[in-house]
Amino acid sequence: MAKTRAVYFCSACGFESARWLGRCPQCEAWNSFDERPFSVTAKAHRTAATREGRKSGPIALHEITSASVDRVRVG
Repeated sequence: MAKTRAVYFCSACGFESARWLGRCPQCEAWNSFDERPFSVTAKAHRTAATREGRKSGPIALHEITSASVDRVRVG
């Protein structure tokens, strides 16, 4: 699904920004930013587990094995 967002660009030099700025940081022109909408396509979120063929999701506590971890003693 495509989301519609806006990008602001300087009409004097073409500098692009995610938000409106009063003064262009590149050419230092005042009030030269114009808004232009553009659409962003959402990418599918893939975890490492789904890339390896395992299904992701909740795991029951009794299925989790405890890994031996060396404890660090602090005074």
